[in-house]
Amino acid sequence: MTEHRLRWLSRGQARSHSEAPGMGGGVVPFWVERLLDLGMRASADQLDWTELARIACQVLSAQIARIWRMTARSELVLQAEVGDGREPLSSPRPTPTGFDRLAPGMLAVGSLDGPLAEGFLTAEERAALRRSGVQHVLVAPLHAGGAMVGRLDVARTRPEPFSAEERARAIVLAALLGPLVGRVVGAGEPLPADQAAELVRQALAFPGSAREVLARISETLRWRVRASAVLLLRWLPEEGVELLAASASSELMPDPTALTSARVLLLVRSVLEHGRPQRWRAGSGSELIFPVVMAETLAFPLPVTGTAARGVLVLAWRDRDEGGEERAQVLVPELAPSLLTLVGFVEREERAIADQAGIERRELLLDALLRASGPTVVAEAFWRRAQSVPGVIATGIVLERDERFVWFWVVQGEPRVLVETDRERSPAQLAFPQRPVAVFGPERWATWRPVVPLSLERAWVMTAPLGTVRGSLVIVMHEEQATAKAERLVTDLVSLLEAGAAGLVTRLDRDLAEMRRQRALGDALVQHAEEWRTLVDAIHTTILQGLASSLYRIELTARRVDHQPVEQTLLELEQVRDLLAGHIAALRDTIFRQRPASLEHLGLAAALRDYAVQLQRAHGLEVEFLGELWQRPERHVEESLFGLVRLLVERTRLPLGVRKLVIRLRQRTDGTIVLVIADDARWTGRAAWDELPGAALAGEWIRLLGGTLHVAGLPDGGTAIACTVPLRPVS
Repeated sequence: MTEHRLRWLSRGQARSHSEAPGMGGGVVPFWVERLLDLGMRASADQLDWTELARIACQVLSAQIARIWRMTARSELVLQAEVGDGREPLSSPRPTPTGFDRLAPGMLAVGSLDGPLAEGFLTAEERAALRRSGVQHVLVAPLHAGGAMVGRLDVARTRPEPFSAEERARAIVLAALLGPLVGRVVGAGEPLPADQAAELVRQALAFPGSAREVLARISETLRWRVRASAVLLLRWLPEEGVELLAASASSELMPDPTALTSARVLLLVRSVLEHGRPQRWRAGSGSELIFPVVMAETLAFPLPVTGTAARGVLVLAWRDRDEGGEERAQVLVPELAPSLLTLVGFVEREERAIADQAGIERRELLLDALLRASGPTVVAEAFWRRAQSVPGVIATGIVLERDERFVWFWVVQGEPRVLVETDRERSPAQLAFPQRPVAVFGPERWATWRPVVPLSLERAWVMTAPLGTVRGSLVIVMHEEQATAKAERLVTDLVSLLEAGAAGLVTRLDRDLAEMRRQRALGDALVQHAEEWRTLVDAIHTTILQGLASSLYRIELTARRVDHQPVEQTLLELEQVRDLLAGHIAALRDTIFRQRPASLEHLGLAAALRDYAVQLQRAHGLEVEFLGELWQRPERHVEESLFGLVRLLVERTRLPLGVRKLVIRLRQRTDGTIVLVIADDARWTGRAAWDELPGAALAGEWIRLLGGTLHVAGLPDGGTAIACTVPLRPVS
């Protein structure tokens, strides 16, 4: 016994057994050594199979022994037979149903009259053994390389069952005979399993997607079975068929629209429902798939595994080829599990591509939204995304800007904007510190209700701060079950929004500025219309009508001058003079309101001093003006500041009923002009100021001048408006 054999046997393939008389009693049984010697000395075509069968009879104390090998067609061919069996069995013969699924080490032992497993011997084989006088039989499958290669049959004609020790010997004997039979099987045509494995290996040798691998397998399979066309069809959940891979000449390629016909769908569904191969002959509907009539078409269903996709492999021959059909019937069942796995990979690739495309598309869209749109558009996109979560009734984005919280809500698809100025009591103060996600139940709904444009008794609010800026996503739900799915949604959106949150704030500034410009434009239009109406009324109604009346009275006095005393004529002329003086004063005031002459000749300070006097005379106000400029600004700046003072006083202060007004004008050392207007009207907050007519126009006017405007309350309850404008000296 060589050292190599001892190492081989140490792998647990054999154990020491007490031997029968004449069989040796060493650590390695004599029959094991004999089998190894026979296997090593001879090649596959020179093995003494009769001697091997005789050893099996001796080891198991049997009268009959047969060694079978399996062909590529899953048939059993008798390799060797010894003993006194009186009725020979036909060879080749079909394998018992399920025999190819038996695992190594399995045995069928017992009486022929007992419950012998049908997966080991067919009823015909048992009947033939019974006619040979067999009373007990032992059947063992032979394996090599993980595949079934043959079968060992051992039978006794005497009424003595096989002992446990003999069964253990049979397992070792089958393990030793399996590789020897596998050498004979491998010396001829490869086993179907090996052919299928080699076919898949060749297809996987080149890089590519699962669809490309399926196309290579289809091409190789077509040449192996000499088919005219090979199609791999996938059954879709929506009751349709998709062509995953095809191998055929150009004139035999199927028409994709034909696969949608009702007859083709019925054919494919029939194969899937029956779960076994079907032969489609001419006239069955298969002629709808190919441009020409095929002589023979075989359809093989892929095995069903859990929720895996279902598919059908179709092989078609333009001319009859029985050999190719037989080869396909042997090879395709071995290949089907690999095809099913690859179809699963195709679905994974499709999902991965779709997910990646969806992620890229969302990122691109979101980037485009953040670059080109403001928070309102992003909030609307957030609402559309939240529609996948049942129970969501409103979504929003809150951002902090200019000491205010701006809420961009979307309720039932309608966008709404809310500007909140009460920072201390705002629920946004609760949302910002909570990371990553916070849920506020119905017990906190009273805090959120003032800023949510909904009339609800109770609701759940979920917030997710943006992190990089003072902002947060907000979702309002009417049921608690939606919180888990909503949390995944907002977490995903926050991860996408955080990188562009700064841009979102920039867009917010732009939106707020646009809102102010729109209001300023509205204020400008209203002011322009009012000034024109006032100007027309002053010129037409007051001045022209007064001049016409004066002219009439002058003519009337001229006609009566010879018929009345001189004193009466002088009195009437004095009345006409006073009337004309009043009209001249009204016209002067009207012109002053539009463009005072003092502004043109004396500058801004003189014009504001005259304006203060006019306010006192026209409105009965207590007006105080104090100011001087040591450097005169450009003309358009003077005109703008004078118009700004008129706008602030007449549009934002006089309507509030002020009685006391103070105007201060001064100039800093750097030339910046500071204009302050204070009054006794009560300060009601920034929000109320923003709603005043003319406030937006004043802010935009100052911004165009490059200055700033601040409004605040005074300690005594009044209001102060401070404007600063940098000076551009006259060139």
